Amino acid sequence: VVAKRRATAALTLLLTAGACGSDISDVQDLGWPSDPEAPATTTAGSDGRDVRRTPTAEHPLRVASIGDSVAFDADPGIRAALESTGRAVVVNRSYGGVGLLRPQFDGYLAETMDGNPEVVVVMLGGWDLGEALAEPAGYRRRVDQVLDVLVAEGVFVVWLGMPPTPPDEGLEVARVVINELFEEAAAERPDVDYWSTDALLGGPDGRFRRVLPGLDSRPAQVRKVREGHDDGHLCPAGAALIGDLVYAAVGSRHPLPRRAAGWWKAGWTGDERYDDPPGGCSTGGSID
Repeated sequence: VVAKRRATAALTLLLTAGACGSDISDVQDLGWPSDPEAPATTTAGSDGRDVRRTPTAEHPLRVASIGDSVAFDADPGIRAALESTGRAVVVNRSYGGVGLLRPQFDGYLAETMDGNPEVVVVMLGGWDLGEALAEPAGYRRRVDQVLDVLVAEGVFVVWLGMPPTPPDEGLEVARVVINELFEEAAAERPDVDYWSTDALLGGPDGRFRRVLPGLDSRPAQVRKVREGHDDGHLCPAGAALIGDLVYAAVGSRHPLPRRAAGWWKAGWTGDERYDDPPGGCSTGGSID
């Protein structure tokens, strides 16, 4: 088992990388309260590694999130979890079709880095499964190449594993392979942390679950239903779980204060992406 393992844890391509934006000055203020005197509540440096920087209200942490359409659904939860501390500014850049081997990824990554982030959150894999399964060594080299670019820029990378997939999709073997490659690459770099999402979005056995306990411990639909079938994309409750995980991951290196009360059920949960497909997050525990 890799020492750095964290057991705690497709949309059609409608956007171009350039349209996602990366300039922090363009980010809309969500209006979270900020207490300049609020103490840090996350645990930093518990693994013996140095704290990178303690963000302040005057100099908030600069964070970018990148990934595919599952990450696109997670983005609002990530942003809410971090920005509700009053100590972070998050640029969400995920969109459908992103993969390390997809065309224009290098340009997309370069544009992300133009925003000078201190932390980059990555969640992808679905678009690269075929290549990763067919040639694991070659895909691992590509992961190393991308991480080398990020680390060279001095960022702290939070790499989230690809979540469990619906059984009918037949992707679990490839998903396990690609996550192992991500985890192995992260283990070789002190400024890259891999966090598994298996238990977080797959239940205790790591298998796909559409309904799981939410952050309030009540059963909540965390995955969408599409055309009567389970779908791997996220509902607000699932995005909140990812946001909660990222808050802990980022806080392990950049101490953060407590989040605003109710951040996980705030206005962001009404984003139109959570009604794509219509009613996809309103089926509860049954499929008609």
